[in-house]
Amino acid sequence: MEKHNHTWILDGISTLLNRETLDRIRCTPVSLTNLADKLVWPWNAVGTYTVKSGYHRFHARLHTIIPTHSLSSHSIPEFVWKFVWKIKTLPKIKHFLWRALSCSLSTRLSLFRRKIVSNPICPICECYEESIEHILFLYPWTQLVWFGSELSYRIDHQGITCLHRWLEGILLIPGITKADHNHCLSLISFICWEIWKTRCHFVFEGTTLDPSRVIVSAREACTEFVGAIAFDGELMATQALPTNSISRRTRWSPPTGNILKVNFDGAWIPGSCTGGIGVVIRDFNGVWCGGLSSPPLSSAIQPLLLKLLQAFVKLPLQRKGEWGRLF
Repeated sequence: MEKHNHTWILDGISTLLNRETLDRIRCTPVSLTNLADKLVWPWNAVGTYTVKSGYHRFHARLHTIIPTHSLSSHSIPEFVWKFVWKIKTLPKIKHFLWRALSCSLSTRLSLFRRKIVSNPICPICECYEESIEHILFLYPWTQLVWFGSELSYRIDHQGITCLHRWLEGILLIPGITKADHNHCLSLISFICWEIWKTRCHFVFEGTTLDPSRVIVSAREACTEFVGAIAFDGELMATQALPTNSISRRTRWSPPTGNILKVNFDGAWIPGSCTGGIGVVIRDFNGVWCGGLSSPPLSSAIQPLLLKLLQAFVKLPLQRKGEWGRLF
């Protein structure tokens, strides 16, 4: 350790340690003072162990690391369960969150309680019991994921008692718009999913834990999903018709008296200047008196004017004299 520059010198031991251990050492801040190292109790403000702080830590550990065998819906608020299924995320991630809240994921602690494995110790840190809270929040590398993500969330060890209480606090954040709230929950769901996948790849395939890769994967997956559902919603809105569209459709009504009624419409191809027009002329009895349609033209506005004039010109003169005016 270089005391003057407050940095670590790892050249002499870099060949003896793996990359994960070296990264943990580099992430450990070097004190700006030259005081001797000492043991600190991290569960109170002064850093000294007391019976009271130990008692509170013991009970918090019971709820965090050794939950009940079956965390059923009676101990979790109903709105938390409902909101999990309403999060804008993939169905498989909703199922994953439901299993995480139900303590039915195959963590080491869960397998140990079912007498499937011999110990509940985390296979990554090899120090603490592997609960779902430990996997998603209390790993040193997952804390880098949360802080390095778009949320810039700093994990509070004492604030993580159990998953559903943490999620309940997220759902009740005040002063945030609905759109931002939905995006926040979507991103959280993808981060949790990517952390769980990375943990499983490490346990079963021996892959390297890379926080930056998890951050990028979660962000890209969330952006792609949110964009897909937004596009799908716009597409459905453009294709959908009102249920009573037929009854509200505008119908032709005849003119009154000796009047001709001219109906015309124009259309053009989107993204081009090619258009056309159609004209229909009928009398007060609804009898067809004339009409025309044009071939594709190079303007989307001129057909409405030019072809309307041609419609009047093509009317027989004797027919035009029979009516007082055009409507």
